[in-house]
Amino acid sequence: MDPRVRFRQRVQLARKRGSVAAWMAAENAKGHACACGCGKLIRILPSHHSRGIPRYLRAHRPMAVTMETR
Repeated sequence: MDPRVRFRQRVQLARKRGSVAAWMAAENAKGHACACGCGKLIRILPSHHSRGIPRYLRAHRPMAVTMETR
């Protein structure tokens, strides 16, 4: 059978947490542009902190049907 694992000490790591508002301000300052090529900037929202920053603005994502006809 497997021998028991024994820990000698416990280590705590300090998390460096910033506010979501500070993160939003920093990301908006970077200027994330839409990936479709229109050049419009994506406004960063609080929900993007957990879900991720979108690559396209709403309704700017190329559709599969449009890509086939080109």
